Amino acid sequence: MFQPRFQAAVAEGRKKQTIRPKARCKPGDELSLRKWKAKPYRSIQLPLLPLVICSAVRPILICIDPWQRLVIRVNNVLVTDPDSFAKDDGFTDANDLRAWFEATHELPFEGELIEWK
Repeated sequence: MFQPRFQAAVAEGRKKQTIRPKARCKPGDELSLRKWKAKPYRSIQLPLLPLVICSAVRPILICIDPWQRLVIRVNNVLVTDPDSFAKDDGFTDANDLRAWFEATHELPFEGELIEWK
């Protein structure tokens, strides 16, 4: 299920990954990417795309370094272009990703990056 701010990016194919606290899938699984028609849990779910295939599930860490810079590590490898990574996830840039994670989750955030084709 995707929040309204990410739905267009998923439906248009601009968002091909998502960050979750815990993946409920593995590579090769079919994924049903959906949204709520109206109120969450009180309305039907609508598909954003036809079924897609999970291509990877990798551990991710999002944190702030001592100099207050955003740090993203995927599979324990530093993401060297956080703006590009953020755009792939449906954000406008790394600052947008940081603000969303600070407001929605506590940093540091450890979870899983789910990618699909």
